[in-house]
Amino acid sequence: MPILSIKYITRTCSILFIAFAFFLGIPVSQAKDTSTWPVLKVASFSIPPLLHIAEDGSFSGTVGETVLAICENAEIMCEVQVVPLSRAYQMVRKGVADALITLDFGQLKDCCTASKWFSPWSAGVYSYVPYRESPSKEEDMFDQHLLVVNGMKSPYLFMPNLDQNAKENKIRLSKAKDIKTAVSMFLKGRVPNLWGSDDFRWYMDRMGNNRKLSFTPLVTKPIVLWVNNSRADLLEKFNHAFKNLADAGMFDGKYLLREDVMKTHYKDAPFEN
Repeated sequence: MPILSIKYITRTCSILFIAFAFFLGIPVSQAKDTSTWPVLKVASFSIPPLLHIAEDGSFSGTVGETVLAICENAEIMCEVQVVPLSRAYQMVRKGVADALITLDFGQLKDCCTASKWFSPWSAGVYSYVPYRESPSKEEDMFDQHLLVVNGMKSPYLFMPNLDQNAKENKIRLSKAKDIKTAVSMFLKGRVPNLWGSDDFRWYMDRMGNNRKLSFTPLVTKPIVLWVNNSRADLLEKFNHAFKNLADAGMFDGKYLLREDVMKTHYKDAPFEN
């Protein structure tokens, strides 16, 4: 995963709290002093446009803004630290961070509990050669040249024997060091198939893609907020706030902030070609 920042980002909540008070019909005079709110230390990693450091140095992203909005409604001061993916996992396991925004593979059940809020995330194959039939099993990818991002786990959910099949020359496998490099290789026609997710389109749009391509989603997992079991009280508040906002119609079909609300808060990540 590309890393845009490794520092603490403390989000000032009062402005957004007032904005949501207007949306929910709450008089601004009822907005509470955020200095009394409990602090939840949240680890994150950078994967725009979902989670990233914006050009002004603040934490943002479609998922990031949604989590912050729920925190604000729950009256929790979320302090987000953006670090490399492996470090983010270590932080929450060791108790350095209270929570982690990431996919739910059941991988943190030994220390944490997933939030009731979730947002579906899909991964699959981008291709310049549309499949006559969408692949439904690992064998359907035989004799294909496939590019994956090194360290990305989702290809192995669909193709658990990917590395072995590559050794046996059943699949021609190439690996890129990060998403940006992988997308660049794909757009330049160096590989016909790229394993990626919905958010890869953010890179494609900025690199300039003029060729017709197809995307076949093959794996769907929820993005959640994993919260350390020692902070179960704050997870309960977070879950309650999620229900409040959902009942108020503040989310779209993916349980991200509604488009008109997102536009007022989302800040894009910097990009250098």
